[in-house]
Amino acid sequence: MIMWRYLKKYSLWMLLILSCVSVQAQTKSELAERLRQGKLSNGLSYYILHDKGMPDQVSYYVYQNVGAVLEQDHQQGIAHLLEHLAFNTTRHFPEGVMAYLRSKGLHDFEAFTGKDETYYAVHGVPVHDEEVNARMLGLLHDWCHGIAITEKDVRKEQGIVVEEWRQRNDVNHRLSESIAPVIYNNSVYAHRNVIGSEESIKGFTAREVQAFYKSWYRPHMQFVAIIGDVDPVQYEEKLRATLGKLKAGTTADDKPLRLIADNETPLYIRFVDAENKSASFGIYQRFPVVNPSDKSAVLRNMICTRFFNRLAPRRFAQLRNDNQELFVAATVSLSDLVRGYRQFAWDVVPYAGQAESALLQVLALRETIVREGFTEIEFEECKRSMYQDIKSVLEAKLLGTPDNYFDAFKLNFLYGEDIVPFRVQLHETLETLVELEVEDLNTWMKSLGGDKNLAFVTYSRNGEEMNLSEQSFLHALQKGKTTRMEPMHYEPITTLVDHEIPLGQILKSQDIPELEIEEWTLSNGAKLYYKYLPEARRCYFAGSAPGGRSAVKSCDIPAYTAMRSLIMQSGVHRYSRNQLHQWLQNKDFELSISAEELSDGVGGNTTQEEAEDFFAYLHLVLANHNFSAETLAKYIERNALAAVTHNPQGMEAVQDSIQRLLYPYSEHNPEKNEAFYRSIKLADVERLFKAHLANADRYTFCLVGNIPREEAKRLVCRYIASLPTHPELKVLPPNPQALDFSRSDSRLEKTFEVDLPGDVGEVELSYVSDVELNEREQAAWTLFKGVLEQRLFSELREREQATYSVGVRADYETQLRPVANLSVHFTTDRLRAEQMKKLAERIVRQVSEGEMSVDEFKAIQVPLAVQPEEDFESEMPEELFWLGVINIYSTTGQIPPKVGTAKEESPFATLTIEEMSQIVKRILSQAKERQIIVKSLPPHLRSWEK
Repeated sequence: MIMWRYLKKYSLWMLLILSCVSVQAQTKSELAERLRQGKLSNGLSYYILHDKGMPDQVSYYVYQNVGAVLEQDHQQGIAHLLEHLAFNTTRHFPEGVMAYLRSKGLHDFEAFTGKDETYYAVHGVPVHDEEVNARMLGLLHDWCHGIAITEKDVRKEQGIVVEEWRQRNDVNHRLSESIAPVIYNNSVYAHRNVIGSEESIKGFTAREVQAFYKSWYRPHMQFVAIIGDVDPVQYEEKLRATLGKLKAGTTADDKPLRLIADNETPLYIRFVDAENKSASFGIYQRFPVVNPSDKSAVLRNMICTRFFNRLAPRRFAQLRNDNQELFVAATVSLSDLVRGYRQFAWDVVPYAGQAESALLQVLALRETIVREGFTEIEFEECKRSMYQDIKSVLEAKLLGTPDNYFDAFKLNFLYGEDIVPFRVQLHETLETLVELEVEDLNTWMKSLGGDKNLAFVTYSRNGEEMNLSEQSFLHALQKGKTTRMEPMHYEPITTLVDHEIPLGQILKSQDIPELEIEEWTLSNGAKLYYKYLPEARRCYFAGSAPGGRSAVKSCDIPAYTAMRSLIMQSGVHRYSRNQLHQWLQNKDFELSISAEELSDGVGGNTTQEEAEDFFAYLHLVLANHNFSAETLAKYIERNALAAVTHNPQGMEAVQDSIQRLLYPYSEHNPEKNEAFYRSIKLADVERLFKAHLANADRYTFCLVGNIPREEAKRLVCRYIASLPTHPELKVLPPNPQALDFSRSDSRLEKTFEVDLPGDVGEVELSYVSDVELNEREQAAWTLFKGVLEQRLFSELREREQATYSVGVRADYETQLRPVANLSVHFTTDRLRAEQMKKLAERIVRQVSEGEMSVDEFKAIQVPLAVQPEEDFESEMPEELFWLGVINIYSTTGQIPPKVGTAKEESPFATLTIEEMSQIVKRILSQAKERQIIVKSLPPHLRSWEK
């Protein structure tokens, strides 16, 4: 057996090696023809790539090996402010970079400043516009070292960055700053939060920003990249002519700033904040990354990390499946921290009163995984899954995006890594994956063991909650080393359906020649539509019935809520969830059951070879589903306790108040308090599952794919026509109006003053209109949203400097009822909230009335009008396309027109300002208006600063 496994692995390995050699030789050679890279005499590195995946477009990038870690104490936030200034006045853009980009319809641009780096990018530049592309080369020059940094621009961006700081100044921001000293062991990283403080942001002068700029924004700390449908040779010549003018410079040694000293003993901190949502704890451990120049070690480390991030969380799931968990929620991951370092993170919300026991359980689990690793069964199942995932990606015609290539260039610039095509990277990953054995993974796990660089953090709302001391943690850490978590063993499932199923029948078969499908009436009252697609790769199955949440009586809402949450939480038939997981781990099929707002349903897909197991499993899930009393009791206790202890503070309390204001509690929208959960009975949960999801005569099923007709009939008779019915459990027709819990007031204005840190004011305008829109009217609504978004950005951010960003959402829904939604949201200064709300309201009215220039309208209309229409029939699998067609037919009785028979002109192309305005005014004239302002209290009334 061992020899056979070795030979099987060796054969697969040899096939991969042979294919990789061929692919690598071909793609590396092909990449070399498309890529020009080099370094100018001033030290600037460049990469120019002809990317076949971007026809007629090109993207421009600038990377700065400069981030917040290079700031001095008095410069905190200056690197981020500089990123903002890069979109203002520069040498080649006296009118401002952002103003130019937007005037040319280039809205897909971005910038990012982190602790270690800064980058800028402009995407989707039309390659045939020579003037714009010439200006983009000038932009690369200016982003490298041509930003003007005027006092006027600094004052403007300080106001915007302060608003960004306000937007970020929440419990998560306070948390990150508070625990940084233990996460980064008081290194420079611990005291550089990227954005700085309100005081530091307001205090910078143009001269101070200029000093940082001159110190670090130097060619040898930068690279530029041009990726798209361009001639690399021609662009290399242009780039050298433009960027060769940059002057070389010198900078200080940045390596010591990027080092984090080891801590031999664990670091400890408590984070107490009134806005903490739950009492929890976190165990964090920092590791230096492997030598970046050792490519094989880097690749092996990456693959082992993927194994850990898939397998370690399953140990938590196993505990939960066996009702042994001492926690409400638990997560674990290994991920990047900052450059050169990675971090294990174990975050746990223990059950009330079980914090110390949960801590010991998690530490024992951690120690067991590090010491003993994973089992061969776990490893092999995960390895097969990872192998199939990579193979699926490799089957794509085009691999890699401009951002993927940019990341590859960054690794080459920082570490000298070879630039290889994405396809080659995947083949190299497959090759290493096939070679890897469970012993290799477990050896890697042991190398990450020990207690060096540990940190322990508790999170609570007050000093009494989660009062785990440093000594408690150290004691549990030592005890965990001798507390072995016994591996869980389960009786394997040999025959899934181990009992007789009364065979069902197909009572009637009817051909529908227009669709080349058959309609089968089953003996249990269900209907099933069958379509054979011999060339399909898989078989898709779906079933739905009208009902869902809107068909639930008010007295059943608590039990129905529990039922939706507990589906598949207690296993099926006589099998536990862990047994089922073990049986399912090598199966190539998917199954889901759902209770939606208006319907109940099942769905999934399988291969022809595994269709028997798929339908057997589907039958058991619907006919022999389990809801255990123990699992329900835990659900009730968990949620009832959360309801009792729910005492929101700050912004969370405001959001609760807003929800109650806009969606008041009622018979059909009850408050989820302790009584709500205590009223749930197991019998009601089981009854509602049978009524909604296991009542076959309510269902219409579809079976589409590569299963031949006679085999399909056999499977349907055995597993689908035999599903039970419960005629005594009636489900009333859905009532969509029962799900509209909103207030009926046509206009509602409310201001909340809350004890929040800082001088913050949040504004939310919303409009909800019950109106039916055709395709052209929906296009007008989309156009309106784009113009409104740009106008609000120009006025509120650029002219008023009153906010960092404006969120605008305009959508159209038809699931429950036709409804058009519009919302405008932004954060500003407390004292300016009312003024900016009125300005935003006026802008909404102006744009809806068509008060705009033709250029303003065209800037949004033209990109929408010329974007390629999605060809759903060719893009989606044929099986899914036919599922959609059959669903329309079964619901409406109408045969939908064949997709793509006639291409119509985009409605965006012919819309005018006047027509758009007429449509939008009609929508808004019958809309329910909501205007909400949330402001912090005046400073003398706030307790945060006291």
